[in-house]
Amino acid sequence: MFSYFELFTAYRFLKSKRRERFISLISFISMAGISVGVISLIIVISVMKGFQNNLKDRILGMNAHILVQDASQGLIEDYASVIKKIMTVKGTTAASPFVYGQVIVASRNRVSGVVVNGILPLEEKNVSKIVEFMTHGSLDDLEEYYQKGKKGVIIGNELANTLKIKAGNDISIITPSGRITPLGMVPHLQKFKVIGTFESGMYDYDSNMILIHLNEAKKFFRLGNKVNGIAVRTQHIDMAEEVAKEISKTLDFPYLARDWISLNKNLFAALKLEQIAMFIILTLIIIVAAFNIISTLLMTIMEKQSSIAILKAMGARREQIMKIFMIDGFAIGAIGTFWGAVIGTTACYILKTYPFIKLPKDVYQMDTLPVDMEIQSIILIIVAALLISFISTIYPSWNASRMEPVEALRYE
Repeated sequence: MFSYFELFTAYRFLKSKRRERFISLISFISMAGISVGVISLIIVISVMKGFQNNLKDRILGMNAHILVQDASQGLIEDYASVIKKIMTVKGTTAASPFVYGQVIVASRNRVSGVVVNGILPLEEKNVSKIVEFMTHGSLDDLEEYYQKGKKGVIIGNELANTLKIKAGNDISIITPSGRITPLGMVPHLQKFKVIGTFESGMYDYDSNMILIHLNEAKKFFRLGNKVNGIAVRTQHIDMAEEVAKEISKTLDFPYLARDWISLNKNLFAALKLEQIAMFIILTLIIIVAAFNIISTLLMTIMEKQSSIAILKAMGARREQIMKIFMIDGFAIGAIGTFWGAVIGTTACYILKTYPFIKLPKDVYQMDTLPVDMEIQSIILIIVAALLISFISTIYPSWNASRMEPVEALRYE
């Protein structure tokens, strides 16, 4: 593609001389500009991807891939037969019923509004990753407590801190929908013993959710043999959308299956939009640096007018002159891109290995800055930087190739 003559001449033109140090300084600034743009893009995109993946892992850790609910009545009565039908759908690996409701919890010191999630402990292991988040006790303890006729509850660490309690303490769970008496509505209240705690890393879950046995939840909310829905796990999270559609077809109306993507559609759409917006904004840094490459080449061409004229007088063709300056400009962009990629990936590796940047959990749902480098994203950034650098060389190089030897040497 490029001959030895073109490469050698480009190298000689790019090499600094004492009187051309200003041009070399501009070249260095152009390289630095490209590097800063690539570094910023790699770090920001990796951090935003880290946020997205971290949120996805946390959400799927506490929730199933698919939720099946009754769209008309809101409650599923014969859930055992519904689960049998769900398990016939290809791609499903587990299904478990759940009860969901808002309550008030009270300890001796504090009161807080939370959400009760009634689960079957032994089946919940197969539809969520709550087991991985347990900091004290286990789901087996919850099942064992129920089998003994006792009332146990598992709560988040943040809620435990709010209520100023720990494992072994008692709490009262109160629901506003109690029983009606001549004196009015009497709230339904029951005492539970805290037998376990969990920490998912999601502040909303850790501070607002408690887990009790499904049968206890049905009694507490007076649901009889009904449940709010069925949690379903698929072989892979990417299959959830397709499997959810197939479940909806299998069960038919009034049952509705929604996958984790649709349940959190707004959140992930906002994150994706922010990622694209940041990519475009930070790419402007590279574009600004590309203008420096243009100015560097134009000044080099003005400085090398006589050399260009001599080369053309000796027989150098227009396309050869154009290639010489395109090599010079592209080399500036390539060197800047290389060092930007090296520094950017190194910075991301350090941030991921040593998470020294702390975040407020109640704001960002995580306590450290997440970083997730993707080879595809880094390659895209490098290709974009090289492409912008290459495009920036076209006009100055074309301008140099049109130079007439007689006009260039007239005033020498």
